[in-house]
Amino acid sequence: MKIFIDDKFDYFEIKLGFKEKIASFHGSFEKVPLSKVKSVSNDIPQKSWKDMKNPGTDLPGFRAGSFTTLRGHEFWYANLKKESNFLVIELQDDTYDRIILTVDNNTELKEKFDRLIEKR
Repeated sequence: MKIFIDDKFDYFEIKLGFKEKIASFHGSFEKVPLSKVKSVSNDIPQKSWKDMKNPGTDLPGFRAGSFTTLRGHEFWYANLKKESNFLVIELQDDTYDRIILTVDNNTELKEKFDRLIEKR
């Protein structure tokens, strides 16, 4: 997975690899306007047995795909064993209310998103 933030043209992209697309039943996120980003955090997201996958993969320690939760419509691609690597992107006026990922550079990405959100 590659995450690209373009501050010049005000959008971000999440490029999923072949295996990530298969596991999540989803394509890449292309040119999502930064104006739709409400907030970004590195907090551990809540997961419940009530969450409905539609479609997706939900295995012990791994979650990928679209899920309808009590918090709204969420996209997950997360290794749940890497609790310190979460990147949670809260969106507004979008198909998803939240994009939840585990990435190695989550702190760096959060800081970059925060700087761009502050500029607005």
